[in-house]
Amino acid sequence: MPELEPQARFIAHTSSFTEIDLKSTREYLIKRLKNEVARVHRHEAQSFHPSVYVETSGNDREDVTEIFPVDRLSGIVLMDWRVTDLNLSEIPTAELETAARQACARMIRCVSLKPPKDASRVSFMETHVGCAAILIVQHLTRPEGEKPLLDCHSYQRCVSVLRSAVKLALYRPVQESNVPMMPYDGCEVLYGRAGLLYTLLFLRSNVRAETYSDAPLDMKFLLSFDTLRKVVDDIIERGTMGAEATRPPGVTPSAWAPLMWSWHHKLYLGAAHGVGKLMSLVLSGRAECGLF
Repeated sequence: MPELEPQARFIAHTSSFTEIDLKSTREYLIKRLKNEVARVHRHEAQSFHPSVYVETSGNDREDVTEIFPVDRLSGIVLMDWRVTDLNLSEIPTAELETAARQACARMIRCVSLKPPKDASRVSFMETHVGCAAILIVQHLTRPEGEKPLLDCHSYQRCVSVLRSAVKLALYRPVQESNVPMMPYDGCEVLYGRAGLLYTLLFLRSNVRAETYSDAPLDMKFLLSFDTLRKVVDDIIERGTMGAEATRPPGVTPSAWAPLMWSWHHKLYLGAAHGVGKLMSLVLSGRAECGLF
């Protein structure tokens, strides 16, 4: 197998399947995965600042323990959980589970989670939405007899962050005649509404209940089919608007994409900002709602 540059963002492969040695390929991929997980944790540790000052009310400053940008910890915990689920003997799961618990504790110690203020910034990644979802799942799925991760105030704060994100994402402002709007912008996965859709699917897949009837009352809004479907339908409606708005002159609707979204006023395919991953999540959302 060819060696990759340390900073390479893709894994090269041969175009001839007959040349693939599955055993060595598996070993190579696991080794690469193990190294990348270690690199993420090493970067997190190197970014530790034992004393970061943040502005509070008035001219006072409060000394807090801000270990890492709190909105990025959710991605690290999710990575640890996903790799643990692979149950690979080559990667010690106990260490990853411990790292995930420690990261959750850091989220709680860091500056209070804040609800999003921009409907195009409501995703699992890059906002406090992911942190709130991670903490709720860790709190509600803890082993019986284990001390609660969150106190009542912190738990309600996490729920409030997610409820606010959903309501903000679905809000439709009144359009002023002289202010252009791009309703199909802000839906992509890394930052936007599709990232919020991922959050709802993440909650439903981890807060186990047959019909969610035994879920905490304040969680039922987030776990309901109605909320999930509204977010899915909203993204599809924006995609329909986007397809109509971006269809070139002279091109018939049947010859153009039925759905189209933009990111920073640009149209392109892609796994993070583009149509590719966004469509994948929309299909997952519709399947979860039983629409297939």
